[in-house]
Amino acid sequence: MASPTTDRRQGLSGAVAFKAPVACATTANITLSGEQTIDGVVTSASRVLVKNQTNAVQNGIYDSSSAAWTRAIDANGNYDLVTGTAVYVTGGSSQGGAYYTITTTGSITVGTTSIVWALSVAAGNITAQLASSSVGLGSKLVAFIQRITGAVARWVEDKLAERVSVDDFGADPTGVADSTAAIKTAFQSGKTRIEAVGTYKVTSIDATITAHLTFLAHGAIFANTSQVAVNGVPILRIRGSASFDVSVLGLTITGPRLTGSTTVGSAASYASTGYPSGIDIYTARKAVIDDCSVFGTYYCGIEAHYCTEFRATKNTANIHGYAGILFSDCGTAIVDGNKVDDVGSTIITDGYGITSATSYNSPSAGYSDTVIITNNVTTKCKRKGIDAHSGLDITISNNRVKGFGNSGIYATCEGVDKQVRSFRALGNQVEGDTGFVASANNAAFDLGSFGAVLTQIPSFTVEGNEVSNLTAVYAFTCSVATNNIRQLAIIGNTVSNCSLTYGVSLGNAGPGVYEAVDVSNNDWIDCTLSSGLALMRIYSQLRFVGNSVVNLSGSNFISVDNPVTALVERNTANGVLIGAAQLEKYTDGLILETTQTFGGSVSNLNILSCDLGAANDNTVVVEVSATEIRNATTGLVTYTYNAYGTRTGAGAPAWTPAAATAMTVVTTVYGAATAPKLIWSVSGNVGTLQFQPQDTFAAYIVKVRATSWRGVLSPLIR
Repeated sequence: MASPTTDRRQGLSGAVAFKAPVACATTANITLSGEQTIDGVVTSASRVLVKNQTNAVQNGIYDSSSAAWTRAIDANGNYDLVTGTAVYVTGGSSQGGAYYTITTTGSITVGTTSIVWALSVAAGNITAQLASSSVGLGSKLVAFIQRITGAVARWVEDKLAERVSVDDFGADPTGVADSTAAIKTAFQSGKTRIEAVGTYKVTSIDATITAHLTFLAHGAIFANTSQVAVNGVPILRIRGSASFDVSVLGLTITGPRLTGSTTVGSAASYASTGYPSGIDIYTARKAVIDDCSVFGTYYCGIEAHYCTEFRATKNTANIHGYAGILFSDCGTAIVDGNKVDDVGSTIITDGYGITSATSYNSPSAGYSDTVIITNNVTTKCKRKGIDAHSGLDITISNNRVKGFGNSGIYATCEGVDKQVRSFRALGNQVEGDTGFVASANNAAFDLGSFGAVLTQIPSFTVEGNEVSNLTAVYAFTCSVATNNIRQLAIIGNTVSNCSLTYGVSLGNAGPGVYEAVDVSNNDWIDCTLSSGLALMRIYSQLRFVGNSVVNLSGSNFISVDNPVTALVERNTANGVLIGAAQLEKYTDGLILETTQTFGGSVSNLNILSCDLGAANDNTVVVEVSATEIRNATTGLVTYTYNAYGTRTGAGAPAWTPAAATAMTVVTTVYGAATAPKLIWSVSGNVGTLQFQPQDTFAAYIVKVRATSWRGVLSPLIR
């Protein structure tokens, strides 16, 4: 058995596992003779680590020579090399600074055993390597493990690569250099999470992604200071597919249009370059735009098209030429908690706060399916606050619309690419803004169905909304033309401090009809209605019940033309029940029921009028009771009276009784009184029932109940 070798003159000992350094290390199989260049080092009687021989038995530490090489004195015996023996490489372009160790297990016989040398520490100074930006160095030397049960170790390099910054692709976060190309490259890199922090100068980014993309941009600003973008491309457009999810989170975009309603640039430049928007997601499986702020674009702040699901939440969109938030052709669209302000321009005459738009490729048969617009605030929109041109099932709820030019909330069916199947407006606030008058306000709620024949018959429900401080033509209006409306319900709304022409107006240009209309339990408070509470031209079932007007200024009548069946009852103006002028073809039912205190010293009380000129075979029955309270407290008298009118065929109506008739005294207290009279006053086809006091020293409590069968009734109690 050989003993460990020692060369004290050179400081070598075969008995130690950590060997003296070598000048260089091989990187491939070599000839073990003659001086040569190894890894950039020229040998000259040098110690060399030979580790890459084809025959691993030859691996070891050698002394180079012009003749045959010999194994180094500290590495030539059977006790010189063991598992874990290490050596440091002092030189070489790739191996310098590296540590290698023997990984061969078991006993080693030099010249007989295959010896494997493995890299223990990479080449170069460890500190320098950790600080190196070169691929394969630095982060590749550091292990990482999450402090979570079951986590596995990974290189820090792999962990860091999970997220990529636009800065990694050369974007300039200082805003000095143009970052358009770098950001586009980042989005198209296939990385699924991309970050940005800083201010980036951009023109128009039109990126087509090849994988899911989440853009984490809290603290990032894309600034476009030019008047127009390139060919109308948005400042940021992301094109995906039905397979990819796209999210843009926390991004701020500042566009060139920064002076409110006054548009920067000229009409000519607009026309030649298109209308660039802020953020546009064009085709995605799920598209999310959240917590973004977009200011000053010529067209839209935020757009989305052809997304299976689209969500716009907690965004701000201010100062835009066409719309704050626009989407089309989306399966489900949810617009929640956004703020839109100052939309419209002098060049583009539109101005929509939030719009479910016509199909993007009109006139294709595309439209959004389920649309939910909720908890948003729109202010100072030149045309409409919230606009629903398309969406099979639309719910607009709990929004605040303040200041608009045409309509507060608008929904119409206009063609195959503009369909609405079910529309609900619930719990919204629609307000006027005295500081913003873009054009004459048309209506707080503007609904309708017209244009091409639709495959869907729409229904509209407007319930529990508040309209206030508005000068407009209508509080609620709806129009029917080519297409039917299955059901229109205007229920439980409050209108206050408004100057209106009509409270409710329903038009019918035919041949479409309202299949059913319910206008019930709405309140108008402190309003001016210059032409009346309601104007309705319908050919359908009508229910107009329980509506009230408080502190009314102006006319207080209801006008309804030609309903198939109608129930009009318990509607009040200033606490007094009112009926309908020119109301035809009533069904059986209660038309009027009221109680009113009436002074005997005042002129006659007009109870109601009936116009039977357009109908046949009508009967109106009126029940009147009156309690007389003598001013001198000498008596309290109760009277009852029944009156009815009939109409058969053409000619003047026949009223019974035909002349002045004294009321029947039922109960007398403290003596008899002069009985009042009930008079039918006939003028043409109109009969007016009057209550005529005969005792000027008394007051009367008058109770009226009227029913009608196919009659026409208009109470005129004032």
